[in-house]
Amino acid sequence: MYYEYILPSILTVGITILIISLKLILRRDIDYDKFMYKDIGKVNDDYSYRKEMEKIKSKIKIPAQVFILLFILGGIVISFITYIITGKLWISLIAFAGGFFVPDIWYKNEQDRVHMKILLLMEQAAESIAEVINSGGSNVESLSKAAERTKSPLKEYLTEAALKLQVGVNISEVYLELMEKIEIDSFLTVAIAYKMQEQGTAVNIPELFREFRESIREEVKYKKDVSAATTESKISGIVVALMAFGTIGMIRFQSPEFIEPLFNTHLGLIIFTISSISILVGLKWIQAITRV
Repeated sequence: MYYEYILPSILTVGITILIISLKLILRRDIDYDKFMYKDIGKVNDDYSYRKEMEKIKSKIKIPAQVFILLFILGGIVISFITYIITGKLWISLIAFAGGFFVPDIWYKNEQDRVHMKILLLMEQAAESIAEVINSGGSNVESLSKAAERTKSPLKEYLTEAALKLQVGVNISEVYLELMEKIEIDSFLTVAIAYKMQEQGTAVNIPELFREFRESIREEVKYKKDVSAATTESKISGIVVALMAFGTIGMIRFQSPEFIEPLFNTHLGLIIFTISSISILVGLKWIQAITRV
C-alpha cells in the first residue's frame, strides 16, 4: 500500500541532494559581515579593481550553511502546509523542494533591511563628518569620529575607510569604494567634489556633507512612502494566495469526498499543479513590482 510513496520520496531526496551539491559547488569565496557584501581580494594601490568588485558582487551567493538551514526549515514548513491542504504524503514530499526558494527570498529581505539601517546611520554620520571638517579636522579624523559615533554595520565600513586614508589611499577613491560597498549613490558626488578640490577648485566640503545628509534623508523618506503605498498590494497578494489554498484545505476537512478527485485523478492533479504554479507566479510578480 506504500508503493505510491517510494518514487516521490526518492525523487525528493535526489532533488534535495542535487540542489545542495550545486550550491556548494557554486559558492564564492566571499566573506559576509552582517549579511552585506565585503570584498576580500587583494587591494591594488590605484583601486583599479572596482570593476572586478562589481562582477563579484553581481554573483554573490548565500553562504552554504545558511542556505542549507533555510532550505531544510522552509521545506519542512511547506511540506507540512501542503499535507494539511492535500492530505497526500507524496505531494507534501515533492513540495519539500519548494524550500529551495526560501533562502533567496529571506536574503533579499535581509539585504533591504540592512540597507535601510545603513541609510539611517549614514544620515547621522554625514553630520558628524561635516562637524569635524568644519572645525578644522582632517578627513581621517572625520571618518574615524563618524565611525566611533555610529553602529554596526556602517561602523565597520567607515573604520575601514579611515584606515585606508591613513595608509595614503586617495580620498576620492575611498568614497567611490564606499559607494560600491554600501550602495549609496550620493557618495559619487562626494568623490567628484574631492577630485575637484585636488585639482584646485574651491569646494565647501562641510556644506557638501550637509547636502549629502539631506539627500539621504529624502531617499529614506521616499523608500518609506513607497513601502507604505505598496504594502496594501503585497498583503492583498498574500491573502489571495492563502485564501485559494486555505479554501481547498477547509473543503477537504468538511467534505473530503468532494475534493478527492482533485488529488486522486490525473486530470485533478494537472489542474491543481497548474493552478498552484499560476498563483505562486502571480504572487512573485506582485512582490517584484512592489519591491522598493
